[in-house]
Amino acid sequence: MNADQPDPFVGSADVLRLPSHSASVNQARTYVKDVIKSWKATPTTDPGVPTSEVVTNAIVHAKSEVALRVRLVDGHARVEVHDDDPQPPEVKTGDPHGNGGHGMRLVDALAACWGITSIEGDGKIVWFDIDLDIDRGVPKPSR
Repeated sequence: MNADQPDPFVGSADVLRLPSHSASVNQARTYVKDVIKSWKATPTTDPGVPTSEVVTNAIVHAKSEVALRVRLVDGHARVEVHDDDPQPPEVKTGDPHGNGGHGMRLVDALAACWGITSIEGDGKIVWFDIDLDIDRGVPKPSR
């Protein structure tokens, strides 16, 4: 993250910081699944695919450390990925058989909703929500 700017996740518990490296994608997927499991909730869609796509975009385009946070918001798992690049991701409508450019289409298809929060002078947060089945009690929104 940009050392001259405040951390957008300051004060948040359990923020995972990852280097700009391909191995970070798997760590991010595991982290998101583990947080949701700790709430005793079941995602209605696999959160791994959209997590991979958003984290990969951050690694490829921002080339900066990535910060990942998962929160319980209105019965959804909200996955937030912060990077230093102010440029928002695009949902491309290109060749479905071509290489690359499909990531945000997958996020759009799999997430309940998604969006971008610009942070002046410090990149952006790309976030998405995954619906949850909470049938074993109310999860504790500790994250």
